Formats: sequence, C-alpha cells, structure tokens
Amino acid sequence: MRQVLKDFRHISAIPVETLQVISSALLDQRGFLNLQGCRQLLEQYLEDESQVAAVLRAVHGLREEGLDRFLAVIHQRRSESVADGKLLSEDEFVAAKERLPALVRSYPALQRSQRAHRLASALGNEVTGFEFICDARPVYSEENDDIEGFVPKTTLSVVYRRQTGADEQLELTFAEDALSELIAAAEDAKKRLTVLKDRVQSWIPGGVAEVGE
Repeated sequence: MRQVLKDFRHISAIPVETLQVISSALLDQRGFLNLQGCRQLLEQYLEDESQVAAVLRAVHGLREEGLDRFLAVIHQRRSESVADGKLLSEDEFVAAKERLPALVRSYPALQRSQRAHRLASALGNEVTGFEFICDARPVYSEENDDIEGFVPKTTLSVVYRRQTGADEQLELTFAEDALSELIAAAEDAKKRLTVLKDRVQSWIPGGVAEVGE
C-alpha cells in the first residue's frame, strides 16, 4: 500500500495534459505492447524515472471499472494512518484523483499483450532461469590411488515454474558432443522461429507478441 501512496504522489505532479497525451499514445498502439515497450513509450513524455514507474504500474495494475472504489480505499487508508498521511497529503490525493481517470483506461495493445503472456505461461512449464556449469570429472586408477585423467562435462541447471506456480529445478549433464548437438538444435529452432514470425507479420502486421518480458 505504501508503494501505491508514493505512486499517487508522483502522478499528482504530472500535468493533466501530459497524461492525456500519454493516454492517446497508448490508445494508438497497434499489435502488442509489453512492459518494456510501454516503459519506452512513457519515457518519451516523462523525464522523472519515479513518474515513469508510477504511471507504468497504474496503467497495468488499475482497472477503469474499479477505480472509484479503489480511490475510496486509498483515501480511507491515508486518513486513518498518520504515517500514510505523511506519504500522501490531502492535496496530493485530490490531484491524483483528478488525473487518474485520464490515465486509467482500457488499452487494447496492453490487453492483447497480457492475454498473450497468459497463453504462453499456460502452455507447459515456464523456464525462469538457467545456467551452464562446466567441470571435469577425474578418472582414477584401478587401485584408486592416482588420477589418470579427466572427463570434461557440462551440466545445464534449469529453473522452471509449474502451472501451479511452484518453482522447481532440473539438472542435465552433457558430454561435449551432446552439447554441440544441443547448440545446433537451438540454432535451428531460432531460425524456424524467425521464419514463423516473419510469416505471421506478413499476415497480421504487428501480430507477433513478445512475451519474454
């Protein structure tokens, strides 16, 4: 809640005209607009990074149909708490309340991107991180009293999120030839993705959703 109060304070300092221009720019977007694309758009109109972050959270997190109820909750919260009242003054709250309706709207490009992200995460387990670890395994003598050589190995550690939301980890070990095959298969998959994206773009300009961010 404290972050919301800080965001309201930052938004209260933005001219209404600037927020109206931002809203029009968001409405004019075609295709898909993910978080990074939205941030880049906002940075064209706002120089203060705190204001950019506050507006970004507002357009992604607030809904037009529930705005009045949300504002009432915020006003009650800051009225009941001295600490929260210091974070957001009454004048700042009134200014933010006047500005938010111009900003919090339904933006088709953002909604398409959100639907695409949900679809991508609904199909299989989502990889959230991975790391290649290279080492060498010693080859001991038959008597186990000497090291006669080493076998190089690569371990791929993959962290993934199940559809239930639980994070799990998988480790796979590759010999050098298998690692080369994996790299070749990944490059081949990347080429096929490029062809697929180009074809979709020819059918539906702006119709490829970047859901990795």
